Amino acid sequence: MDPYLFKRLLRRPWISLCTVFISLVLCVLISYIFSYRDEQKIGLEEAVQSYDVLCVVTDAKGTKSSGLRMDESYMDFVMDPESSLAPYISDLRITKEFKFSAPGYGISTLGSVDYTPLTGVISERCSDTLNPEFGAEITYLEEDFYERTDYICILSEELYYELGEEKTIRLNVTDPVVDQNREPGVGKGTIEFKAVGYYPGRGSSIFMPFGAALKLSEEISGRVSCDSISFIASDNRKLDMISSAASEKFGAADPLAHASDESFALIIFDEQYRSSVAAMEQNIRRTDILIPLLFLLGAGTGFLASFLSTRNENRTYALMRTLGMTRKKLFFSILREQTVPAVIPALAASVFAGAFIPISIYLAFYVIGCAACAFKVIKAAPTSILREQE
Repeated sequence: MDPYLFKRLLRRPWISLCTVFISLVLCVLISYIFSYRDEQKIGLEEAVQSYDVLCVVTDAKGTKSSGLRMDESYMDFVMDPESSLAPYISDLRITKEFKFSAPGYGISTLGSVDYTPLTGVISERCSDTLNPEFGAEITYLEEDFYERTDYICILSEELYYELGEEKTIRLNVTDPVVDQNREPGVGKGTIEFKAVGYYPGRGSSIFMPFGAALKLSEEISGRVSCDSISFIASDNRKLDMISSAASEKFGAADPLAHASDESFALIIFDEQYRSSVAAMEQNIRRTDILIPLLFLLGAGTGFLASFLSTRNENRTYALMRTLGMTRKKLFFSILREQTVPAVIPALAASVFAGAFIPISIYLAFYVIGCAACAFKVIKAAPTSILREQE
């Protein structure tokens, strides 16, 4: 290294110190922004992959999502792996409701408008009472409960222990899909259920496997139906495609729809997801704009520092040229001298922040700025400079 390098830098200490300070600030800022952008990208990817966007079938007005009495075609549409909606469905939840009474246990929902139903569920996430995410603690005596098609059930712990040793309960069941005023006696039956699990406390809600509910519906009413359908979007990048794919069977919710409208709507609850993703995407776009500006500022810092350092050194450089120094050697001598004040803070920032690549890019832009000024210096003819100085 040139033994006079630091001596020349110390002749202009304020320029060198300002360059060191500005470079340190820019390196720290660049390191922080790169780290922040990486965090936002990771958060965005996690949101896209793991955020559960719930899609729910409702009535035409969008005000009701249970007790919908949908015929078999709607159920087949969401369950058919060949349907246009199938690629966008994850964690499908379907329920089927029955009114029931349990003679001898004081439970009856028959004839009531607001009733606690006997519900066929396709998974534990179909009901808050069963869902572990809501703190439910279910005791299962049959681990394959949701895959079964025989008449088994889960009921309250209090009722479970009232059943005696056999753990069977006889229920009078009515399928609400049948209008008893038009078809009296149709859609009714007495079924014996075996209790294979219970939830804590007391309550009249009883749950059965969805497959058993379909069998029961076919058996007592001769028709298959379901009362609620919901699912989680399988790919949050394709939310806009779900409505299009679902339009074959489901429309958009219309608050002005007539109460007698028997069509159904699909509502995608994606507002919170979209707002979170939009905020992170906006932050990433801002950093993508800010980072190049900081690099350009680094180039400007290099040019300004080099200009201030060399503006009164023209005679010195001209003498060096007349003594035999080539333009190439003079160029790299000036470049080396002007780069040192930026290299020291850049190395320090790299060690503490660990952002080696971004800071290296900053240094490259800084050197380009210095080189632009140094190139201007070496282009001047030394004889003309010395003549001007005289």
